[in-house]
Amino acid sequence: KINNKEAKAMAERKTYITKTRTEILEYLKQNWSVTVSASDIKKHLEKKEIKANTTTIYRYLDKLATDGTDM
Repeated sequence: KINNKEAKAMAERKTYITKTRTEILEYLKQNWSVTVSASDIKKHLEKKEIKANTTTIYRYLDKLATDGTDM
């Protein structure tokens, strides 16, 4: 089990800006007016020849929601 000190340290770690994350965010910005799924994002990434695991997409979407990222 993670203690408060470890949880705080994990939260303070810098987020890596990857090509995948950048592309996901851009896709969400371009499609802000419609509902998109993780599957839609995965298909978009595949068209751009970017490999991403579905779990990675869900984790990044969760991070955006948790951080309150405003698009």
